[in-house]
Formats: sequence, C-alpha cells, structure tokens
Amino acid sequence: MKTHSLNEHFSVAPQVGLEDLKTLSQQGFRSVLCLRPDGEAEGQPAFASIQAEAAALGMTTAYLPLATIAESNDHLDAFDTLIATLPKPVLSYCRSGLRAASLWALSELAARPAEEVQRVALAAGYNVSTALAQRAGLERKSS
Repeated sequence: MKTHSLNEHFSVAPQVGLEDLKTLSQQGFRSVLCLRPDGEAEGQPAFASIQAEAAALGMTTAYLPLATIAESNDHLDAFDTLIATLPKPVLSYCRSGLRAASLWALSELAARPAEEVQRVALAAGYNVSTALAQRAGLERKSS
C-alpha cells in the first residue's frame, strides 16, 4: 500500500484493505480516518471491518463519510476536530486519496497560502486545485 505524506502527522492513501492495516501499523500510523462512504463501490470493505481490524492492532479509527469535497462546512469543521484529536500520525483514505488530500488542503488554508498548499499536495501526487477553487462555497463557520 502506497501512502502519500502531506506533513509529518498526516498522510493520505487510496482505499485501505484489511490486509493493509498491519503494514500501516508497522509503518507507525496510530490513526486511520475513513472519508469513503460505505457502499460507494462494489467490493469495498465496510468501515466496521476496517475499524475492528485496526482496533485489534491498537490503532484508533474515525469515520467521516464524504461523497464529494464540496458537501458542507460541517465536514470541514469535523475534519479539523479529528485531525486535532486523533493520535498521530494519521492516515486518511478514500477511493483514490484525492478527497482526503483536498479536505486537508481546505483545512490548511487557515494557516497557509493556497499556492503553498497546492505545492505540497502536488508533491504528494494530488492536484487539489478544484477544491481550492471551490473554497468560496465552503465558507468556514466562525468559532
């Protein structure tokens, strides 16, 4: 399983299989964040299966199903909370890793310029320009 690091505490990957979790644990990942809704594709393992296997390996899991990157402010706020609280390092996955990279990019806009965020994501193999262009539609809630 190939993972793509976006910073020292957060990486993304395509769909995780049950057989991948032992390797991810051995690589030092302490948390797995699933952004892929159950049943999105035939043959995709259910999150409950991922959660059970990860727990057996001592890993923390979280489930934030996201069909599209532009769904809602609530997803971005929930993502920020999860990233702040999950044991590090975190591996987030979806079908290809792009939704995970895009949500990370939107989250990073609070602290970095869009060009820098895009550069980091591109270096990891993800073009998040569409998500960054849509950021106006994801106006963040005031805390």
